[in-house]
Amino acid sequence: MDPVFLQIGSFAIAWYGVLITLGIVAGVWVGTKMARERGLDVDLFNDMILWMI
Repeated sequence: MDPVFLQIGSFAIAWYGVLITLGIVAGVWVGTKMARERGLDVDLFNDMILWMI
């Protein structure tokens, strides 16, 4: 398997970057859903995510 996901000219995006991004997006989505279910302030949770990343 080629380690490059997408290449435009000299700019390349590797597979590991795509998978890390998908993991972060999935974690934020699940975390936001859980915060909402537990009655936590979702805006505060989203602000904390920016500091954690």
